[in-house]
Parts: sequence; structure tokens; C-alpha cells
Amino acid sequence: MPSKKILKLERDNSTNFSTTSKEYDMNNSREEVIKEFIRIIGEKYVVIGDELKPYVNNVSGTKRDVIALLLPASTEEVSKIVTTANRYKIPLYPVSRGRNWGMGSRLPVRDGCIIVELSRMNRIIEVNEKFAYAVIEAGVTQKQLYDYIKEHNLPLVMDVTGSGAESSILGNALDRGVGYFTDRAEEISGLTVVLSDGSVVETGFGHYKNAKTTHLFKHGLGPSIDGLFIQGNFGIVTKAAINLLHQQEANVTFIAKLREEKNLPLMIDRIRLLRNTNIIKSVVHIGNRERARISLTPLIFEELCIRYPDTNKKELRSRAESLFHKEFYGSWSATGRLFGTKGFVKEAKRNLKKHLSDIADLMFITDDKIAFLEKAGRFLSFIPSIREKSIILAASKTVYKFTTGIPTDDAVKSVYWPFENPPEKPDPDNSECGVLYYLPITPLDGEEVRNMLAITETILREDGFDPSITLNTVNDRCLETVISIPFKREENEIKRAHNSIRRLNKKLTETGIYPYRLGIDIMSELIDEEDPFWMFVGRIKVSADPCLIISPGRYNLL
Repeated sequence: MPSKKILKLERDNSTNFSTTSKEYDMNNSREEVIKEFIRIIGEKYVVIGDELKPYVNNVSGTKRDVIALLLPASTEEVSKIVTTANRYKIPLYPVSRGRNWGMGSRLPVRDGCIIVELSRMNRIIEVNEKFAYAVIEAGVTQKQLYDYIKEHNLPLVMDVTGSGAESSILGNALDRGVGYFTDRAEEISGLTVVLSDGSVVETGFGHYKNAKTTHLFKHGLGPSIDGLFIQGNFGIVTKAAINLLHQQEANVTFIAKLREEKNLPLMIDRIRLLRNTNIIKSVVHIGNRERARISLTPLIFEELCIRYPDTNKKELRSRAESLFHKEFYGSWSATGRLFGTKGFVKEAKRNLKKHLSDIADLMFITDDKIAFLEKAGRFLSFIPSIREKSIILAASKTVYKFTTGIPTDDAVKSVYWPFENPPEKPDPDNSECGVLYYLPITPLDGEEVRNMLAITETILREDGFDPSITLNTVNDRCLETVISIPFKREENEIKRAHNSIRRLNKKLTETGIYPYRLGIDIMSELIDEEDPFWMFVGRIKVSADPCLIISPGRYNLL
């Protein structure tokens, strides 16, 4: 077995930090450390050899040398794993459930790591109805928490993402994921973290065992260190609280279909105004036509398969595409949620009409309206046009579910649609389909967005890709942009897609637009060893993790 390199940060005589490499012979260490891990968590939960393949396959088409994958069941087991890894100087790469699709999935940034997957740590420890938060372990899924809320009939709503029902809530939040209501990283508190020496720290007031406000005032006393573990590689977060939302008296989902593409900057500016004045309090998702096509057409196809089971799948796929193009028009559509008192929602609807109706067609959707339309569709199904609209309604309910806090796997099916029919249980990592995501963040300003889109669309089209884009209002000042590139997982296609992302990253950063979240393959391109910021982050790393055990290279020089 060839030797591996473990990076070590050393201070030179000029008080600057530089990276050097230190040889470490791992010929015998792998076998020995695997035995140690089996002793700690059991042979069943140590994955090595050929059994690793489904875990390291990934939809990005990226490859890494991975030693093993561990599945601990408790913070105590994670602590013992970290202590052992320190002794053998073998780096660990923690993931919650490994569904960071399009950005590396479970794979580490660098070769030679052991993946520590926390999916067995899936306890819901507390759901507080009065203050609307849930204390959960890192492996708790969106579906699991949603089911808990429903089973206990709690008047609470969970902020979901489109990443899939079985994706980790905390894993997404720790990488600054954005839901349908909030920026999730802002909503977590009271973290339990295993540090690189195996010790455990509780953030905020959590280290005071009798504190009553651990999950009510996240900063605690003294320096607020939660931020170190959000996009940080200083420890392994095993537990935290995430805020929920109280159910409201009135709730309405709105869809605004832009009539002319030239008015997108105007729509952006008006949505900013509506957010500034707190008329819209949710994230607004603004998707282009290609995003709508790959998201909705597979759901139309599935509905057609249910209604016409004896029809050839190829024909149904063609009919699904035709139905989409017939029923959906416009280059961009915005979706969001209005909630509050009945009076507030009534006034918010009036304001949306005032600010958007001259450039977009508005639709307001509620549970009652969907129930009525479904009933009418069944009653009038003998009319072809009504039958078609009922199919579209069934498919469009997915978007509505997200805005009401219901997690589903439906959005994941968009990964498959450019190449094959969606399977019953999506698993993008173990398929022939590929996708990469790039996530720049842009001022919530119409002209800024226009310029960013012009660059993005030009580069992607030059490289042979149809731009699939969503703009999400993270707050009232900026937009998260989700750009996806689908490709067939063949060597040349993988290379073409990754090169296109790099070209896009280079061009946008030259104009001052940077990504707020990174895939593992371009992480090093945004981390400059001459930048005082990253040098300081490196100093923290050396202090917190002197053997560089936790996630080497993840949002860090080391």
C-alpha cells in the first residue's frame, strides 16, 4: 500500500503559516485501525472493500480513495472513533446521511479519509411546542421529523428543502442549506460537538446543564462558537436544535408566472420591496422554464403512468413533455407562502396583486382550493381538457407540499429526467445520471441578477448545457442561485461538466459574485493560502485539531 500524506501546518520564522507535507506510512495502520473501529462499533457497522462501492458512488462522477465507512450510533462512539483516529493519525470525514447530491455526496475533499456517517444517530430528543423547536441528532431525516409532528398532532411546521425526504436536517443546515421559509443555518442552536481529541463541547448555554434558554438564545455567554461548525472542519456535530414554525391562522401559496422575460429584473426588485415590508416572510423560489420542465415533467409522467398503465412508457414520456409545454408558459415563475392572520393574508394578497399583476399572472392556492379542483376534476374527467388539467394539478401538488412543510422525494426526480424515467425510489448516487450544482449568492437587485444570469447562460450554452436555474430569496437583501448541470456519467461527459463549473466559477468570481456553498471538487479554488482570512481559519484549525483529523481541506487550507 502506498504511503499517504497528512498535511501539517507549521509556523515559519516570519510568523506566517505555510503548508508542508509529512509522510506517514499506513501500510500496517489501516488493518490495525479497522480492528479498533470494529471493537468500538461492531463489525456490521464498519464498511470496507467491495462493500464500500454503493457508498462512494456519487452523482457528481467524482472519485476519491476512501479507506472505510463507519456507522456509529452515539456521541460516545463518535468520541471513541475520533480518539482512535488521532492515535493512528488517520483523517475522518463526517457526514450526516451523505445526500449532499451534486456537491460530492459522501465523498471527502481529499483522498485517504475514513467516512463517518451519522445516519444511525437518528433520535428525536425533544420537540418543544411552546417555543417551536426540535432537538435532534445528526441522522434525523426530514420525513422522520415531519412524521413525528403529524403523529403527535403538534401545531408546528417544519421548514423543508427539496433535497429529499430522507436527507438530514442538520447536515443541510450545517452547510447553510436554504429551505422554503428560512436560511437553515440561522435556525440551529445548542450544538453538541465532538472535538478532534475526542472531548465533547456544548455550544451556547448548553454547557450549563441547568440552563433554561439553551435553544432560545443561541449565543449563550462569551464568544459564540456555533459558527465555527457551520461549514467548518473543527469538530463533528452530533446533535442540535432547529427552529420550527408555529401553524398560522391563514396560509396561502402564491405562484407568479412572468409574462415576458425582460421583466425579470423588475420582478426581482418588487419582490425585494415585498420582503422589505414583511408582506412576504417566506423564501421566494424563482425558477426558469428549464428548471420547471425537469421538475414537473417527471411528475406529470408518473401521473400518466398511473392513469394509463397499459400505454407504452416512451409514449407517455412524450405526452408528459407535450402537456408541460401546453400548460406552462413564461420564462420564469415565482413561488412563495403568505401566512399570518386572515386579515394579514388578505392584505398581503392585495399587495402582491398591486406589485406583480401588471407583469405576471398570479395564482393563489390553499388546501380547500386543491380539494375543490380535485373533486371537480374527478366529476368532469370525461372532458379531455379537464382531464388534462387534473393531471397537471396532481403533478403540481409537489411544489405546494414544500410550501406547507411536507418533505417528498419528488424534486430529486429532476436529476433523472434528462436521461431516463424516474425510478420508484430515487438514488442518484447509484445510477447512470449525473448532476453538478453551483450556488452563487447575488444581491437582491434586478440588474445584478440580470448580469449574473447573462454570464451563467452564456457559459453553459457554450459548453452545451441548458441552464437550469432557481433564484431563492435567502433574506431581503440577497439571492441564492441554484444552477444545475445534468450529464451522463461517462468519462468525457463528467470532465465536460466539471470544466464548465470551473469556467463559470472563474468568470463569476471575477465580477464579484461568489458561491456561498461549495462542491468538493472546486473547494480548493476558492481557498487562497495568501488570504489573511483563510490563514486565520488555518490557525484555528491547528489549535483545535493539531493532528488535522477532521475533514481535511473542507472549507479550510488544511
